[in-house]
Amino acid sequence: MSIRMHIVSWSYLDLAKAACIAIRYSCVRKQGFKDTTADDPMSTGIGENVVMDYKVQQYRLFKSLAVAYCFLWSSRYVKDYLGRVQETITMGTDEERDAAADEMPELHATLCGLKVWSTLWAHDGIEDCRKACGGQGYLRSSGVCDLTGNFAEPATVEGEQVIMSLQVARFLIKSVGDSEDGRPVVGSVSYLKDDPISKVQVSSFKGQTTLLLELMKDRASRFAKKLGRAFKAASATGLGFDAALNSVAILAYRVAEIHSAYVFARNNFLALTPERIKDEAITPVLFRLLDLVMLTQLQDHAGDWIGVLDEEVLELVDARVNELLHELRPDAVGLADGLGFTDDDLKSTLGRYDGNVYEAIYGEAKMSPLNASPRMVAWEHLERVVDKDFLRESMKHQRVATSKL
Repeated sequence: MSIRMHIVSWSYLDLAKAACIAIRYSCVRKQGFKDTTADDPMSTGIGENVVMDYKVQQYRLFKSLAVAYCFLWSSRYVKDYLGRVQETITMGTDEERDAAADEMPELHATLCGLKVWSTLWAHDGIEDCRKACGGQGYLRSSGVCDLTGNFAEPATVEGEQVIMSLQVARFLIKSVGDSEDGRPVVGSVSYLKDDPISKVQVSSFKGQTTLLLELMKDRASRFAKKLGRAFKAASATGLGFDAALNSVAILAYRVAEIHSAYVFARNNFLALTPERIKDEAITPVLFRLLDLVMLTQLQDHAGDWIGVLDEEVLELVDARVNELLHELRPDAVGLADGLGFTDDDLKSTLGRYDGNVYEAIYGEAKMSPLNASPRMVAWEHLERVVDKDFLRESMKHQRVATSKL
């Protein structure tokens, strides 16, 4: 369990590094003229857009940044949780040890779920951050290129994701049974005691963090109970526990993700207190990140809330996401810098703190053996087939000094 706890932190660190690199680079890289209707934007001095000002770029990178922060809070939560249980078992009274032992199934399931979904979401997010850097993201010197390949390991180390998710499902099935039989359910599954929420009627999702968390919790409760019913029906046909679980494994895998998504959001919400966030000005920004995490869950899995959210309300979800991108844009670099990575940590030409991206890329390129000579390797063969007249003409439109070919 200690190793799984550290893997959640690992997910945070690598996703946060990728987001930091991609955000910094996107605030330096320019592409696309601000007025594409102009006849000759090159000669009229029309400026180019910073890549970060494109909404899709904001959506990709702010979502990864928000998820990274969410992982940060959950990694701290599970560290405190595991430490408290270990200390109680080691030093507590007999009564306290018994109480701690009762928490072990909850702790095991929590760590299984957070380990699985932090690694899967981080792996996807890291790769998207790399793609968001364009061709430069494939440079080894970018610092983000190797993160994707290197992070493939955590998704299966210390438990493959399907097997680990089914461990979560076992816990949920038992908890549903306990709730139905009147036995106590506590911790992350205390939602099983709650009544389902009614159809949501709102005019905006701005400032609705508590409602969004309720929606995440309600979905977790509904799907856990759905899994319980499916498992009970399979068992009623005479199947043993393992065979019955296998027969509902596809649903169980999905429910494990839904439960874990709620736990991530809950941990993030509980962490944003004055005791932890000393600067009051930062708190609203961190809540915006949390809202973005939950709203994108609603966007990506709208079908999970059929009967709770109608089409008009889902349109408000899209509208609020768009608003959040605008609100987070001024704080993008600050939030990336706030992750605390130094240039030595990132080892990235694209994610440099000083923004001197192209100077750094050029410096790295000069170190390549292919560039050791002032003349291009194999030029004696290429010059016979390259259209040099075309290249000379193209150079007139580039911001470089002309030279002889």
